[in-house]
Amino acid sequence: MKTKKQIALYAGVGIVFILFLLAACKNQETLNANKNFSVIRSPFQSVNVAFATYQIDPTIDNVITTQSGTKITVKANSLTDAEGNLLKEKCEIAYREFMNAADIIAAGVPMAYKNAEANINQSFTSAGMFEIKASLPSGKEVVLAADKPVNIDLASNEKKQGYSNFYLNQKTGAWIYSGEEQVKNNEEKILLANKIEKLKRTSSFAGKNYFVLNTSSMLDIFYNDNRDKIYSYYNMKKPRLPKRLLQYGVKSNNMYSYNSVFLNKYELPANMVIWENVKNVKFPKWTDNSYADVKQVKGNIYELTVKKNGSEEELFKTKIKAVMSIKHMFAFKPEHWKTNYDELMIEIKKDEERLAQMNEVFRTLQVSSFGVDNCDKFYNMPEAFVVNASFQLPSNESSFKPEKVYYVSLRDKSLITYKYDDITKITLCKDPTASLITVLADNMMAEVSAQDLLAIKNNGTGKQNALFQFKEKAKVNSVEDIKRVIGI
Repeated sequence: MKTKKQIALYAGVGIVFILFLLAACKNQETLNANKNFSVIRSPFQSVNVAFATYQIDPTIDNVITTQSGTKITVKANSLTDAEGNLLKEKCEIAYREFMNAADIIAAGVPMAYKNAEANINQSFTSAGMFEIKASLPSGKEVVLAADKPVNIDLASNEKKQGYSNFYLNQKTGAWIYSGEEQVKNNEEKILLANKIEKLKRTSSFAGKNYFVLNTSSMLDIFYNDNRDKIYSYYNMKKPRLPKRLLQYGVKSNNMYSYNSVFLNKYELPANMVIWENVKNVKFPKWTDNSYADVKQVKGNIYELTVKKNGSEEELFKTKIKAVMSIKHMFAFKPEHWKTNYDELMIEIKKDEERLAQMNEVFRTLQVSSFGVDNCDKFYNMPEAFVVNASFQLPSNESSFKPEKVYYVSLRDKSLITYKYDDITKITLCKDPTASLITVLADNMMAEVSAQDLLAIKNNGTGKQNALFQFKEKAKVNSVEDIKRVIGI
């Protein structure tokens, strides 16, 4: 039979054991929480840069082209589980880009490089950033094989050089140098631009300002030198060109030129040529019935010079381009040119819209682990000066404390992030595109405008004080809302 002392002893041991189990569970929860912790955290509620997802077979080579034009190459047998076993089942690649200040703010990506040993604390200016990760339906962790990195050809519109690549440690927020930039032109964009130019040349009336120097020369060919029809035109009180001729859409003038020109190496009188008004300038009225001198500049480009009353008292000069002979235009009916024009303009419009979305260059990175990478360089602020900073929030937000303040420069493509609780000084420069941004309660964005920042002048003391007064701009429901506030 157990004594009361023994029972108490067993009870004590049981309590200690339970406490131990509770502590172990708590530690496991902490470990799990730490495992999922990331410095990337959006300052907004339910607003972030969305991932695009792609299903791939890890046993074969995969090339993914994203909506932005970025190309992701995942080699066969480059994905493993945590134990190093090659994956056989299909997996999902999730990818998103941060190409401007709005994307970076929305996602909460840090933009400072810190290295205590080298005494470096610098903000980045970015040519492009991205996050890539992979997952399995089973929930198993996906890892990149050490000898088979993912190749990223990042679509970027920053053509300048001098950028480096960095990888983000999402636990500490430290950026780790991963290599120098590799930049190559977007050949597809170059080819598309050349195609559009060729289509515009093919379509003789693709929105161009075409004219003839002399109406008589055009009528001669239109009426096939029929004198009666030509004279009847000039005998009108108010001469009107035939409707059929007007359908060609070519303007007529009454200038006279005795020059011969070369159109694609073929010589013919300047009066017999369809010309393009390259600069779309309006011809002065006094050029009617005046002599026009046409001299070649280069290729089919000529300089047109008209002297008022044949003297030097007033000159009109402009560049014009020889397009085709008048005879060649009349070889086809107006409907032919219009059909050609309409069809080609539809194709040109589609291609130009596509061209506008295409990046200028690709920046190539070899990614050896999933996460966040960038193509950035240290931000050098020209004519920078430091002020002692204090802040004033809108009166209805006076009790609210923002988490961060962002210095946004559209000109320099840079974002400097300050922790609101730690700000004592802010660096400014003469930048008409720079503003201060913060996020208030309920996704309300507030701003200190570029105009307000420019009003703060450098007094040269290094000790000046500045009060930054934030004004509410807009409630944010999407990344596009952030772009509108910033001015992107």
